[in-house]
Amino acid sequence: AESSGLSAGSFLGAVGVICFIFAASLIIKLTITSGWLTPLRQWGSLMVLGASLLWGGIWMRSRDEKYSGYLAGAGVVVLFIWGYTSNLFFEIAGLEVAFALAIGTSILCLVLH
Repeated sequence: AESSGLSAGSFLGAVGVICFIFAASLIIKLTITSGWLTPLRQWGSLMVLGASLLWGGIWMRSRDEKYSGYLAGAGVVVLFIWGYTSNLFFEIAGLEVAFALAIGTSILCLVLH
């Protein structure tokens, strides 16, 4: 019998999502303060991380539906961070492009849902 309460597995999944989001934030902070990569490469690494998490969630859907949702959710959050930082931190794109990235991420979520 499956309970509707918080299980150890769902708690672990939620903690994993939080860790991925903190990892993306740490990538932003470390690369900006240390100058490891150019802003375009920093921005690109966030996009690759977000897209990889999202793709991993889609790929795992047939294997473990619960955890695939966690991975895809983490990917979407990282993609929102990616769009937000394109204008605010990296100054790669204008406000219009950052807004379009946020809208595009939202549409992608709706399509994949």
